[in-house]
Amino acid sequence: MIQLQALSGPDIGRSLHYAVMEFELGRAATPDMQLRLPSDPQISRHHASVRVTDEGLEIRIRDGTASLFICGAERVQQELVPWGSEFRLGATVFRATRSCPNDASVRTLPQRTLDEFHVVEEVGSGLSSIVLEGIESQSGRRIALKRMRADARRSEDMTAQFAREVNLHARLRHPNIVRIECVGRSEGELFIGMQWVDGFDLEEHVTCGGPLAAATAVPLGLRLLDALAYAHECGVVHRDVKPKNVMIEDGRFEQPLLVDFGMARSFGAGAAWPSLTQTGEGRGTLAFASPEALQDAKRAGPPADVFGVGATLYFALTGRPWFDEQAFERDPATLLRGQVVPLRSRSPALPAELCAVVERALAPRPEARWMSAGEMSAALEAVELE
Repeated sequence: MIQLQALSGPDIGRSLHYAVMEFELGRAATPDMQLRLPSDPQISRHHASVRVTDEGLEIRIRDGTASLFICGAERVQQELVPWGSEFRLGATVFRATRSCPNDASVRTLPQRTLDEFHVVEEVGSGLSSIVLEGIESQSGRRIALKRMRADARRSEDMTAQFAREVNLHARLRHPNIVRIECVGRSEGELFIGMQWVDGFDLEEHVTCGGPLAAATAVPLGLRLLDALAYAHECGVVHRDVKPKNVMIEDGRFEQPLLVDFGMARSFGAGAAWPSLTQTGEGRGTLAFASPEALQDAKRAGPPADVFGVGATLYFALTGRPWFDEQAFERDPATLLRGQVVPLRSRSPALPAELCAVVERALAPRPEARWMSAGEMSAALEAVELE
């Protein structure tokens, strides 16, 4: 199911839902015109053909006098518009989003065995799992293979959590969420085959290369929020949004990939959470976790992911966490009080409007934050950058 929302123009506020994979758009009152927009005089009778793909809408202009506008002013005749992006046809600006597939997608993932891959090396590890670089023997294609750590396999809770990650992550098909391509078992052990990302994580980039400019950080934040809004529509909360879990491929900060759904849950379910005295990887998670998640994992709903985006953007813009590090070292419980160090005290040149959006996302009480990823996205999009 796709949704087209008119953001401006004669049909502003109109929301259209379609389950078809191809349709025609225009003003003509003909049987083949599935999307008719008679109120927009700039739309021609047979304006465009639209095809639904996994990446977005493939739009082709049919009328030689008509146009499709991307990114505000770029005029094209055919374009693949990614999910969540805006485009203009005639005088109407649209945003296209896609509802999540049902749970059948979990059952229809290709089933593989580890014998079908050549393991190159370990490229990452977490509290309960490791990620390996694999080469598909038949095609030579690179793939990321995620499997449980040997010590974690002895824990029934961690085994169940890994299985839950597979089931939740496999529901999601979004251009800014790393894609699960296959699942399998090897000697009874579950593993995931994921899209290979040839790049670096945001934490690594900021730590080594310094903070991002606002003009780079804002588009990155918008794409993360779009991915999370989609996940929330699917009933999935990520719960571990942090720079380490934001991958940048080929230097394209405007198209980040959200990874690692190991802490994800369905609304209302719980999962283990690192304690406030955790060290190592768990401590890195704590710096971006919402106060309610630290107190009770079951309370971590969509506002917890909004907090994670706020904390991630704060770090991206300053290279530092949102709190006073010395106070945290003295008393880790300071994270529960949510005392945000003002952004402009660390980066005075940042626009005040941008700082306000990020700092509101970091409010200690969920009801004081942006109440949804979509609401925060709209506020972030309205920030004027020089």
